[in-house]
Amino acid sequence: MKYKIVKEKHRTLKNYGKYRAKAVHHHTISQADLEEEITANCSAKAADVRLVLTELAEAMSCHLKHGDRVKINGIGTFKLDIVSVCRDKASEVSLPRDLRKVQVHFIPESKNGVKTLYEGVKYVREK
Repeated sequence: MKYKIVKEKHRTLKNYGKYRAKAVHHHTISQADLEEEITANCSAKAADVRLVLTELAEAMSCHLKHGDRVKINGIGTFKLDIVSVCRDKASEVSLPRDLRKVQVHFIPESKNGVKTLYEGVKYVREK
Protein backbone atom coordinates (compact mmCIF):
# COMPACT_ATOMS: atom_id res chain seq x y z
CA MET A 1 0.00 0.00 0.00
CA LYS A 2 1.42 3.34 -1.01
CA TYR A 3 1.22 6.40 1.21
CA LYS A 4 2.49 9.95 1.48
CA ILE A 5 3.04 12.34 4.36
CA VAL A 6 0.69 15.34 4.38
CA LYS A 7 0.34 18.40 6.60
CA GLU A 8 -3.08 19.11 8.11
CA LYS A 9 -4.16 22.45 6.61
CA HIS A 10 -7.63 22.93 8.08
CA ARG A 11 -7.29 25.56 10.82
CA THR A 12 -10.38 24.36 12.68
CA LEU A 13 -9.01 20.86 13.32
CA LYS A 14 -7.12 20.06 16.52
CA ASN A 15 -4.25 18.55 14.52
CA TYR A 16 -3.76 21.68 12.40
CA GLY A 17 -0.12 22.02 11.33
CA LYS A 18 0.76 18.41 12.21
CA TYR A 19 1.74 15.68 9.78
CA ARG A 20 0.07 12.36 9.07
CA ALA A 21 0.22 9.45 6.65
CA LYS A 22 -2.36 9.37 3.86
CA ALA A 23 -3.02 6.43 1.52
CA VAL A 24 -2.34 7.03 -2.18
CA HIS A 25 -4.57 5.30 -4.75
CA HIS A 26 -3.44 5.32 -8.38
CA HIS A 27 -5.91 2.83 -9.87
CA THR A 28 -9.58 1.99 -9.66
CA ILE A 29 -10.45 -1.64 -10.35
CA SER A 30 -13.78 -1.87 -12.19
CA GLN A 31 -16.35 -4.64 -12.04
CA ALA A 32 -15.21 -5.68 -15.53
CA ASP A 33 -11.63 -5.99 -14.23
CA LEU A 34 -12.84 -8.18 -11.36
CA GLU A 35 -14.92 -10.29 -13.75
CA GLU A 36 -11.85 -10.97 -15.94
CA GLU A 37 -9.67 -11.81 -12.95
CA ILE A 38 -12.24 -14.15 -11.38
CA THR A 39 -12.91 -15.86 -14.73
CA ALA A 40 -9.17 -16.45 -15.21
CA ASN A 41 -8.86 -17.99 -11.72
CA CYS A 42 -11.81 -20.42 -11.81
CA SER A 43 -14.03 -22.41 -14.15
CA ALA A 44 -16.92 -19.91 -14.15
CA LYS A 45 -17.78 -18.19 -17.41
CA ALA A 46 -17.52 -14.39 -17.66
CA ALA A 47 -21.29 -14.04 -18.06
CA ASP A 48 -21.88 -16.07 -14.87
CA VAL A 49 -19.41 -13.97 -12.88
CA ARG A 50 -20.99 -10.76 -14.21
CA LEU A 51 -24.45 -12.01 -13.24
CA VAL A 52 -23.35 -12.92 -9.70
CA LEU A 53 -21.55 -9.61 -9.11
CA THR A 54 -24.52 -7.62 -10.45
CA GLU A 55 -26.96 -9.56 -8.25
CA LEU A 56 -24.63 -9.16 -5.24
CA ALA A 57 -24.60 -5.38 -5.71
CA GLU A 58 -28.39 -5.23 -6.04
CA ALA A 59 -29.03 -7.50 -3.05
CA MET A 60 -26.55 -5.61 -0.84
CA SER A 61 -28.05 -2.25 -1.83
CA CYS A 62 -31.57 -3.44 -1.05
CA HIS A 63 -30.63 -4.83 2.38
CA LEU A 64 -28.52 -1.79 3.33
CA LYS A 65 -31.41 0.55 2.42
CA HIS A 66 -33.68 -1.48 4.72
CA GLY A 67 -31.29 -1.02 7.65
CA ASP A 68 -29.72 -4.48 7.56
CA ARG A 69 -26.05 -5.29 8.02
CA VAL A 70 -24.52 -7.33 5.20
CA LYS A 71 -21.73 -9.76 6.16
CA ILE A 72 -19.58 -11.32 3.44
CA ASN A 73 -17.29 -14.08 4.69
CA GLY A 74 -13.63 -13.33 4.05
CA ILE A 75 -14.32 -9.61 3.56
CA GLY A 76 -16.36 -8.16 6.42
CA THR A 77 -19.61 -6.43 7.33
CA PHE A 78 -21.24 -3.42 5.67
CA LYS A 79 -23.92 -1.14 7.14
CA LEU A 80 -25.30 2.35 6.52
CA ASP A 81 -24.76 5.07 9.12
CA ILE A 82 -26.55 8.40 9.46
CA VAL A 83 -24.75 11.66 10.19
CA SER A 84 -27.16 14.36 11.32
CA VAL A 85 -27.31 17.82 12.80
CA CYS A 86 -27.28 17.88 16.63
CA ARG A 87 -30.21 19.53 18.43
CA ASP A 88 -30.77 20.42 22.10
CA LYS A 89 -33.81 18.12 22.46
CA ALA A 90 -34.56 14.70 20.98
CA SER A 91 -37.97 16.00 19.84
CA GLU A 92 -36.23 18.64 17.70
CA VAL A 93 -34.33 16.10 15.56
CA SER A 94 -36.10 15.41 12.29
CA LEU A 95 -35.06 13.55 9.17
CA PRO A 96 -34.59 14.32 6.35
CA ARG A 97 -34.30 17.98 7.44
CA ASP A 98 -31.34 17.35 9.79
CA LEU A 99 -29.62 14.77 7.61
CA ARG A 100 -26.05 15.70 6.74
CA LYS A 101 -25.16 12.46 4.97
CA VAL A 102 -25.59 8.72 4.84
CA GLN A 103 -22.35 6.80 4.67
CA VAL A 104 -21.32 3.17 4.32
CA HIS A 105 -19.54 1.79 7.36
CA PHE A 106 -17.30 -1.20 6.61
CA ILE A 107 -15.95 -3.46 9.35
CA PRO A 108 -13.27 -5.84 8.04
CA GLU A 109 -13.49 -9.47 9.05
CA SER A 110 -11.12 -10.43 11.86
CA LYS A 111 -9.82 -13.66 13.33
CA ASN A 112 -8.50 -13.67 16.90
CA GLY A 113 -8.52 -9.86 16.91
CA VAL A 114 -6.46 -9.57 13.71
CA LYS A 115 -8.16 -7.94 10.75
CA THR A 116 -7.40 -10.40 7.94
CA LEU A 117 -7.91 -7.72 5.26
CA TYR A 118 -4.83 -5.84 6.56
CA GLU A 119 -2.69 -8.91 7.22
CA GLY A 120 0.49 -8.91 5.16
CA VAL A 121 0.13 -5.35 3.83
CA LYS A 122 3.46 -3.82 2.83
CA TYR A 123 3.69 -0.03 3.23
CA VAL A 124 5.70 1.98 0.69
CA ARG A 125 6.21 5.72 1.09
CA GLU A 126 5.81 7.77 -2.08
CA LYS A 127 7.90 10.85 -2.58
